[in-house]
Amino acid sequence: MIMTQVTLEHIRAAHERIAGKVERTPTVLSQTLSEGLGVPVHLKLEHRQTTGSFKLR
Repeated sequence: MIMTQVTLEHIRAAHERIAGKVERTPTVLSQTLSEGLGVPVHLKLEHRQTTGSFKLR
């Protein structure tokens, strides 16, 4: 498989394509997971995207 290196320009171009289409979603600390694993576990609430989905479609 050929791997393409991701450059800063790739990231900037992707940012331009999704600007205005993607919301910033919050994170919350999961007390249960944090206590069970012994480390802080934060969950990203991607279901709050406008699409209601984890992936933009």
